Amino acid sequence: MPNLIIRPEKPTEYAQMETLVRDAFWDVYHPGAAEHLLVHNLRGASACLREFCFAAELDGELAGGIWYALSAIEHSDGRKLAVPSLGPIAVAPALQKSGVGSALIRHTLPLLRAAGHPAVVLFGNPAYYGRFGFEPGQNAGLAACDGNFYDALQVLRFSADADLSGRYLEGEAYNFDPAELEAFDAQFPPREKHVLPTQLP
Repeated sequence: MPNLIIRPEKPTEYAQMETLVRDAFWDVYHPGAAEHLLVHNLRGASACLREFCFAAELDGELAGGIWYALSAIEHSDGRKLAVPSLGPIAVAPALQKSGVGSALIRHTLPLLRAAGHPAVVLFGNPAYYGRFGFEPGQNAGLAACDGNFYDALQVLRFSADADLSGRYLEGEAYNFDPAELEAFDAQFPPREKHVLPTQLP
């Protein structure tokens, strides 16, 4: 996409970006969306890795965005290894499957590697993230916070010596109260929620 520009997000477009994120995730994983609140909260969180958060602009219009926050892997002996979490990543509905999301990921992963981070962890579609080198967390002995292995828990290793076994702790930056979401979403235009068979159980 020759006209695609990847750059830092501007404070003046925060509200517009949150609308884009809301539209991108509406009814995808559950009725409605929560990712726009997550983006809103991440910007003010100490765990947010702002130097790796970017917006995508196509022909002068916002096309998408990507955000990272510092999370941790807790080993069996209680030690913790700091690792970046990828997500959310959002693309305007009209531009999804056009390469915007891939461009954001390919732009940021080398920056994280160069900064010395041992790995990147995320919850996402293995078929999609596998193309960027992500593999199941189970391959590295990495389980979710509940101790279970899930196909959606993916890891991209940067350091061959890093011990990635243990429990993945996303951290407070990724938590929110349902009442907080309801209040935040009320600031946006009303939109009907739908229960779809493709949503998470």
